[in-house]
Amino acid sequence: MSLFENDVRCHVTDDLRLIPCIQTSLASPHVGVRYAACHCVRALSRAVAVLRTNIVDSGVGLDVYKIFQRRDEDRRVTFAASAVVCNLVAECSPLRPVRLGHFCSSLHDAENAHPILGPFRTRSGSEAC
Repeated sequence: MSLFENDVRCHVTDDLRLIPCIQTSLASPHVGVRYAACHCVRALSRAVAVLRTNIVDSGVGLDVYKIFQRRDEDRRVTFAASAVVCNLVAECSPLRPVRLGHFCSSLHDAENAHPILGPFRTRSGSEAC
């Protein structure tokens, strides 16, 4: 529900205060719990106000980024974390300057590890990083 409704995102973070629970879930030993937590953070990170306050202040954005960087993480969790990272490097994100360079480096590492992926390109065809 919070994927499409800004009021729900703010209710989850401000009234229900679920960020600590979601952050704890990111460290769960169960793949499904980490996967679900990444999707929660993705939905919440779509709101600029939530991104600028709750996600940055709690450190949950950096926690997701660490999951994204793990080489031994389940690929489904890595994929879910990459969706969050895309929101974290959006133009409105306060984490953009910090994380964009690291994100590009990670993409280059992925290309080297998996040559079939090829260079990461923008829609116009130029290399993004």
